[in-house]
Amino acid sequence: MKYIDFKDKKISLLSFGLMRLPVVANSKDIDYELGAKMIDYAIQNGVNYFDTAWFYHEYKSENFVGSVLSKYPRNSYYLADKIPMWEVNSLDDAKKLFHAQLDKCKTTYFDFYLVHALNDKSFTKYLDLKVHTYLLELKKLGYIKHLGFSFHDKPPILQKIIDFYDWEFCQLQINYYDWYEYLSKEQYQIARKAKLPIIIMEPVRGGMLANLNDEQVNIFRSINPSLSSAAWGLKYCFNLDGVLTVLSGMSNFEHVTDNINTINNFNFLSSSELNAIDKVTDLLRRSDYIACTNCRYCLPCTEDIDIPKAFDFYNKYRKTLQQKQFMIDIDTLTPLNNCSACGMCEPKCPQKLEIIKLLKKVNNTLSLFK
Repeated sequence: MKYIDFKDKKISLLSFGLMRLPVVANSKDIDYELGAKMIDYAIQNGVNYFDTAWFYHEYKSENFVGSVLSKYPRNSYYLADKIPMWEVNSLDDAKKLFHAQLDKCKTTYFDFYLVHALNDKSFTKYLDLKVHTYLLELKKLGYIKHLGFSFHDKPPILQKIIDFYDWEFCQLQINYYDWYEYLSKEQYQIARKAKLPIIIMEPVRGGMLANLNDEQVNIFRSINPSLSSAAWGLKYCFNLDGVLTVLSGMSNFEHVTDNINTINNFNFLSSSELNAIDKVTDLLRRSDYIACTNCRYCLPCTEDIDIPKAFDFYNKYRKTLQQKQFMIDIDTLTPLNNCSACGMCEPKCPQKLEIIKLLKKVNNTLSLFK
């Protein structure tokens, strides 16, 4: 395992994101047995940073964290959690939520605590409700060791947030596809100029970069046939300066073993490898994929449509062109034409997707095969 120095700590460059844990078949419940085995293997192989949040896995991720990590000495791992400003409407809400998080995680402090998914609107709310003052009090009392934020907005807003306070770290969405598509390059440069340690989220863009089509995969295989598509996404992020750790949302045991193998055999990218990444990026940018990361922030839908699954099924169809399977997959969901265009999902989407139009696009594609 490779470690990065951070104040008095050494943080594993590969870290475990707890947003995409394995679930029990035909259920939304976390598979505790498999999830625990994954955590155990990660710890045994040097991973020491674990990232959860209030609403991950329908508010169950923190409970899982508390159950699994509490069997380890508290000083043997670093735990990150986040305050979701969209669920905070008063300072009292923030206080109750924070202490509920401590209870769920079975801990007395958080090593890293983030203001979750900050944008211009939520940052204003964060200041107006004096949540920042409260978090600083918690930090002084030792409940929070290091204070930072995750970010989803335009680069000038990132600069505004960084200028406000001497944050200890920031969490940014960075991967080779988003370097230009999501203005991640500009965000990265702003953080680097401020000498702010960067935690990378979405290194394989919610699985998009781990599930490439044959043409894209063959470009990578021509350079290194032993690397998985996901490994290329991780290597790209490991290659960047100023990175504290790279979060990977691992959903099965193979993800854990592949990611650990990637970090243990990491070498900085060569010019031929960077060229291969550029070629794959170009193909992706010209494809008809829907750029959803399956973060599920858009849910619940008022009409009970599983929006991320609909987009995932569409992307799989664009990759395989298997019309029959696409129809079978979509048929498992609430009909997409049930969408009432209420618009409640779109402001919550970190990727700023036009969800209503995209659902119509998926439904229109489906109608071509009926």
